[in-house]
Amino acid sequence: MVTLFSGLEDDQAFKDWMKQHQNGFYLNEGDMGTIRRGTGKMILHKVGCSHLGDGEGVVSTTYAKVAADDYADLVDWAEEKRLEIVRCSRCKPM
Repeated sequence: MVTLFSGLEDDQAFKDWMKQHQNGFYLNEGDMGTIRRGTGKMILHKVGCSHLGDGEGVVSTTYAKVAADDYADLVDWAEEKRLEIVRCSRCKPM
């Protein structure tokens, strides 16, 4: 199961999700509007990756997040949307 966090109002919800799913993964839009356009790259991170930071506005309308406990669920989601997955160079998931 995947969960989409796509607006500034989702900022706290995404932070809460990460606290509750510390072994999970998330995809971050590589460019503004990647999901909406249905083209581009999504960056794969492990929960806790330092690349994200922990300040206000972690989730924004510019860079949506798609989160799941299981990496395979994110792969399936990205394939369905025809989006490419690129691994984060910091946390190197999978």
